[in-house]
Amino acid sequence: MGTFDSFKGKPDIKKMEENKDVNGLIKVLKDEDWHVRSRAVIALGYIGEPAVEPLIEALKGKDGQVRSRAAAALGNIRDERAVEPLINALKDEDWQVRVWAAEALGKMGDNRGVEPMIQDLKDEDSDVRMGAARSLGNIGDERAVEPLTQALKDEFVGVRGYAKKALEMIKAKETAGAKAKEKYKPTKQPDVTPKPKIKSKIISILKICPFCGEKILPAAIKCKHCGEWLGKKPHVEGNTSGQGNLAVVPEEIKKWNWGAFLLNWIWGIGNNVWIALLCLIPYVNIIMIFVLGAKGSEWTWQKKRWDSIEHFKNVQKKWAIAGLVLFIFGIVMVIILSAIIASLR
Repeated sequence: MGTFDSFKGKPDIKKMEENKDVNGLIKVLKDEDWHVRSRAVIALGYIGEPAVEPLIEALKGKDGQVRSRAAAALGNIRDERAVEPLINALKDEDWQVRVWAAEALGKMGDNRGVEPMIQDLKDEDSDVRMGAARSLGNIGDERAVEPLTQALKDEFVGVRGYAKKALEMIKAKETAGAKAKEKYKPTKQPDVTPKPKIKSKIISILKICPFCGEKILPAAIKCKHCGEWLGKKPHVEGNTSGQGNLAVVPEEIKKWNWGAFLLNWIWGIGNNVWIALLCLIPYVNIIMIFVLGAKGSEWTWQKKRWDSIEHFKNVQKKWAIAGLVLFIFGIVMVIILSAIIASLR
């Protein structure tokens, strides 16, 4: 079997990884299937150093999705050659690229990224500001204290939350450093007698985190080094709306959507849920309105960017009110027309 599955026509990511086919994996970053693209990023992260230069080139490409995934892969590899290109990517026109560039610089922990990410705390996109705050906390540089303190006044709760957490991380780092300096000197000389090295049985069964490449326990569901969830994410901090299948839908909005049910295809156009246009097809519309009512909130969270959960709820409430008003208006008009027709007989 080659690098492409002959039956399904899909790229064989595992084969490419084994062959260290960096150029082939770079091409896969343009695949229409986001699952395939994500697997290619992870594979490039596994390959490591040989993939750095091609990924830096991919970071300059025309496709925003490819650039964002290249930034993510570079963050997993953590090669210092990628620091300056990632800093430049913080100014990318695509908000997702800026987010992943900030995340990558945070994983790398290079102080050169501090000042540019301080500027990103003022970015117009709330997700970029959240990513910058999180990464500044990971780096732990004191220069970020004042800007992060100002970010505590940000209009979005997610940014404020990450800024608070980042300040706590910087403070903890300072405290740990102070304690290390004050540590008392032992009165008893340490035993320097050479001892045989015994390889722990636990080390031999450790697995590798697919996101950061660090060793973790086989039963781990979340990496203790990079904080990424290894299986189904029970909870994801931050606003992921508008990212399609990558978006994590908050549990609190997984409710019946009256606006989608009552206004169906009109609601669909306004909320980027184009499948709602099926309501224009006779017979299909009878089933589709109930599907929209049940799944509408999840679909529009995935398809459209929302400032926050509160923003989402307020807009959907307005759709529901508009739908109810139109429904009542329709009933009133039917009654009036029925009365007029009856009077003409």
